Amino acid sequence: VGPASVVARDPSAWPTSLWLDRGSADGVREGMTAVCGYQLLGWIDRVAERRCRVRLANDPAFLAICTVVPIHRDLALLDATAPPETEEDLQGVLRGGRRPDRCILDWVGVDQAVTPGDLVLTTGLDGRFPKGLEAGRILAVRPDALHHRIEVAPAVRPDAIESAQILPLAGEGTPR
Repeated sequence: VGPASVVARDPSAWPTSLWLDRGSADGVREGMTAVCGYQLLGWIDRVAERRCRVRLANDPAFLAICTVVPIHRDLALLDATAPPETEEDLQGVLRGGRRPDRCILDWVGVDQAVTPGDLVLTTGLDGRFPKGLEAGRILAVRPDALHHRIEVAPAVRPDAIESAQILPLAGEGTPR
């Protein structure tokens, strides 16, 4: 689809969306992924002829299956598109948070080592987001009965971006 510029932002105190200057005339369809580099911004949930709305990762409706990459790994050698090779590749469900600058990572067992600063990447298993996009970094970890309660800072601060890239739907090539 090509680069897209931000043309409008959600004016609320908890912004959960923004508008880009690409639409159906450019091949944009609902469900496509919006990124900034290799960082996940959100998904396209509304498309007009010349504009589309991106629902951000902090939106309460946001869900993505993600993996945790511990900070002790050498990230220069990490191939995020390769299948997990060890049991320390932890998976959980990332969802929109209860604050505008937070997401929550659920379903990571308390027996798993997770620390602030660890990287959260998409797995591609949800069929919505491509594998290997940076979704955020872990801010806080609190053990609960069976699972950690994990707060994640989204990878992209939507108030700080001016442009994004829209990716084709999974299994599709670049629209013409």
